[in-house]
Amino acid sequence: MSSLILISSGIIYFQISLFILNYFDQYVHSPYMDEIFHVPQAQQYCLGNYNEWNDKITTLPGLYLISSTISRILNLTFGIEESLRFCDTYWLRLSNVFLSTLIYILLFKIIDHFNSKRLSSPKLPLLFNIVSAFSLSLFPLNYFFQFLYYTDSGSTLCVLMAYYFQLKSNYEFSAIFGSIAILYRQTNIIWLGFCAILFILTNIESMFQTKKDTRVKKNIDELTLLAVAQQRSKKHSNLFELVAKTPTEAFDKHFDAKKFIQKLYREDFMGKKIIYSEIFRVFDYKSLQPHIMVASIFVFFVFVNNGIVVGDRSNHQACFHLSQIFYFSSFSCFFTASTFLFNLKKIKNLFEFFRVNFKAVIVVILPIFCLIIHNFSYEHPFLLADNRHFTFYIWSKLIRKYKLIKFALAPVYLAAIYLMYKNLSNSGKTVGWLISYFLCTFVCLVPQKLIEFRYFIIPFYIYRLNINLNSWKQLILELAFYFLINMATIYLFFNKTFKWPNSEETQRFMW
Repeated sequence: MSSLILISSGIIYFQISLFILNYFDQYVHSPYMDEIFHVPQAQQYCLGNYNEWNDKITTLPGLYLISSTISRILNLTFGIEESLRFCDTYWLRLSNVFLSTLIYILLFKIIDHFNSKRLSSPKLPLLFNIVSAFSLSLFPLNYFFQFLYYTDSGSTLCVLMAYYFQLKSNYEFSAIFGSIAILYRQTNIIWLGFCAILFILTNIESMFQTKKDTRVKKNIDELTLLAVAQQRSKKHSNLFELVAKTPTEAFDKHFDAKKFIQKLYREDFMGKKIIYSEIFRVFDYKSLQPHIMVASIFVFFVFVNNGIVVGDRSNHQACFHLSQIFYFSSFSCFFTASTFLFNLKKIKNLFEFFRVNFKAVIVVILPIFCLIIHNFSYEHPFLLADNRHFTFYIWSKLIRKYKLIKFALAPVYLAAIYLMYKNLSNSGKTVGWLISYFLCTFVCLVPQKLIEFRYFIIPFYIYRLNINLNSWKQLILELAFYFLINMATIYLFFNKTFKWPNSEETQRFMW
């Protein structure tokens, strides 16, 4: 019954998106923005010209391989010999709408997986999961770019597939979809690494459980798990015990950082406890072999290619853009405002955090944030070269125009990071999970010089899926919020057009 309802709702989602896509085709029939690179490249692949490559494209050819494969399947199905029949701009965009519909179905499966493990369930759980998936599918960055032939829909789908199969302990399929995600965007290797880390963390957590943990793959020897559990009851590994606990459990009032570090050095490392002697008894490296294989091939590619970027590298130089973490945390809190905006307890806790730690915030944290903003904020040439993007106006009309604004935002960044941390920790995420997530987000975003909201899509989805939202009120607020933003964005794109002095082409506002 639930499968039938899910498929029916997926068809409805596709029909609504198809209706909007037809308007996109009506208003913007020709390739727009980065489509001027992607569409001709896909058409070369549809024609079988795999040696043709536009050096302006900096990602691997996953987008074009998938599109050309779909095109060939349709040609064979309908007996059409014309190679480009299903490879024009409209059909290429339609393929992304189809992938976005699969994202909706996948989001339902992930949400259902998480909610089935939570102690408290919302009223009408099946309907709640469907509405949650629909709401997350309307996440404005995901929803808007499904109507253009960009890499985002395919990239997001494959990363979420890798994540879903990791949650289901199907590590082979996790690695397969992770490798496809890398073909869409090279930085997705980070999120495949995140899946591998979660597998290791799950096994570490199982060491401190006497009951069988259903999240651990069945081929781990139960006698080994029992032996380790018995050993833990006698003598714990300090490091593994820390990462297996939630922050509330790990950093209670009895926690002493100095003593913990001393014990870590004296017992875990010098004493050769589990860190050295028992680690191989629990970690199932056979399950990680697919991830290791993909990672090895990627390392070889980077070595041969002399970097991760293909094509034009001049505008994609890595840097230490630490302020990206501030932008992402603010972005994430903005799009999860429904989780705290009308929650008086969370707002009270936020102000309590600033009150209790007032001296540390004023004397230490905010000055460090201001130093980071001053020394590790970068302005990519593309940021101010294109006034079609919303980031152009945020930067030029606010942050760049008023020099003190970027420093005045430091308390906002701190509040955003705190709210993200509390949302995740209150959802039962362990210390190990939190460190892994923030580390992967750091590695994904900080090397990027360009401030581009599309880079935030995948880390945002991982964050949002892992916070415990089981209130109908919060969900309806989120859904309405996303709907209104999408309406405004699409209205601006269609109706508020302009032209550049040196061009007759119509320009449009977009993310």
